[in-house]
Amino acid sequence: MLILFSGCILWSKPPPDAPDDLEELCKFVFAHFADDDDTQLREGLENLHFWLHDGTNLESTLEGYQIQNLEDESVAGLDEIHRTIGDQLGGAAIAYSHIYSPEEIAGALFIEDWSQVSEGTYDTYDRQFDEGPDCIADRSCEWLSYTTESTSTWAFILTVESVSKGQVRWVETDHGWMLLQRTWMYGPAEISWDEVEVDNQFFMSVVMPECGNSSLRTSATWIDSDYGSLPVDEDWAKNQVIQSMQDQDGHIDRWLSDK
Repeated sequence: MLILFSGCILWSKPPPDAPDDLEELCKFVFAHFADDDDTQLREGLENLHFWLHDGTNLESTLEGYQIQNLEDESVAGLDEIHRTIGDQLGGAAIAYSHIYSPEEIAGALFIEDWSQVSEGTYDTYDRQFDEGPDCIADRSCEWLSYTTESTSTWAFILTVESVSKGQVRWVETDHGWMLLQRTWMYGPAEISWDEVEVDNQFFMSVVMPECGNSSLRTSATWIDSDYGSLPVDEDWAKNQVIQSMQDQDGHIDRWLSDK
């Protein structure tokens, strides 16, 4: 998720730094996502649930935080590519309250055409699952993997092509079944402006059931990018990353409300 602006420099107050607990929990879930024995992953998810519902943590996370830390060991073993975390890594974490269940969110995210759900975010978007995704919404399967190839136009001047890998799984916790998603760029993005580089992007989200038919989605992304000489203020860009993730959740709600 690269945020660009053309024409002038935009200045912005930076998002607040995420509390250590939130950042560590997001990093923990990302690192343990594919554990065969999900004991530690379940504990991390239950700790995340407790943290979000403690005091004013949820209210603050709905506004969004900036995050920084992701270590090499957190991204080791994603695939056959050896990755290292660069000095430019930065990101954001948010929470979003949905009036729909995790199963309904799963349908919008993985069964529907995401290029349509996301309301024109992509110029081209192709997602191929290792097996049919219909089973994920009713939990008749608990794990899926996929590959995405996409093209986007940013700031009306840049064309960005990327290939990403993704994983989806359900995990049963003391608070009910939670839906997890993890994605990462398979290689650096191809960008039509030579000075701009996006070497890595990592993303995770957790959808946990709430009272009634509602759910709470927590998302975090880490991006290793270099804007070169583009007139972009770093703090403004961080806020745009937060806004982009909030917009994604808004797209989901609008899609489901129209069904």
